[in-house]
Amino acid sequence: CCGTIKGMDPFYGGKIWTKHALQRAKERNLTQKEILNAIRYPTTSEDGQTHGSRKYIKVDKEKMVEVIVKENEKHQIVILSCWGNSSAKFKPRIPLWESMVRWFLARFFK
Repeated sequence: CCGTIKGMDPFYGGKIWTKHALQRAKERNLTQKEILNAIRYPTTSEDGQTHGSRKYIKVDKEKMVEVIVKENEKHQIVILSCWGNSSAKFKPRIPLWESMVRWFLARFFK
């Protein structure tokens, strides 16, 4: 579960931070505050690749922060991993119904 990484709190924000998540945050120059804000105030979120996990994405003017979390058996939030990119890489997903409407309008109302 948790590990110690210099300057990082494995229980910051009342969440459980895995050693992997703490290492990745440090390597990727992400603060725990930025990561926690991505979870609390996401731009968007989606199911993670692992069953029961969730991916939170927070985009601001300069940076996109992505965080993978999962709830443990005690219903505590465990932060599994995180990374950051330029906010220019953010591409919002368009819901299927909206894609269909756009296709229909483009096809029949040129």
